[in-house]
Amino acid sequence: MILSSSLIGVKAGTGKRVETSIMLSKILKRQICADCRCCCSFKKDNVSLFPVFSEDKVPADYFDGRFDADDTAKEVACPFLDRKNGCSLDEQEKPFECRIWPLHVMQKGNDRVITLSPSCPVFHGEVTEALKTFLIDDRMGNYIFCHADMHPEIVKDYIEGYQIIMNG
Repeated sequence: MILSSSLIGVKAGTGKRVETSIMLSKILKRQICADCRCCCSFKKDNVSLFPVFSEDKVPADYFDGRFDADDTAKEVACPFLDRKNGCSLDEQEKPFECRIWPLHVMQKGNDRVITLSPSCPVFHGEVTEALKTFLIDDRMGNYIFCHADMHPEIVKDYIEGYQIIMNG
């Protein structure tokens, strides 16, 4: 598999070029995502899922002091979220984690897994046939795991409540 900074690669076993955000559009309509923006806000208990950016784009201390100890429901938006127009990053700049949301690559014990975010209002934490087809039949799960192997910094610790869809 070949991956570049634009996250275009060759889908494992097919020889076909693929772009993850285009592939996800088969199961998530761009307008629904643009209207929702759930993936671009973080609560104190899920800030560990914030995408990996270079230090010059987002400082490591970006979330420091932005949460109240008493308000666990408070959400802090990604610095690239424009509440009116959605993400201000172009497709080439978006981190891999943004391109595959509501999926996450997580480490659960000794296993690397692909999970489904319980907060995506399209899926409501339920794995659909379209999602299974996307990951298994279209072999995108392999593509995601290969990318995680090459970029281990995107692998997050497993969070209880995230449904495991696929083991690596």
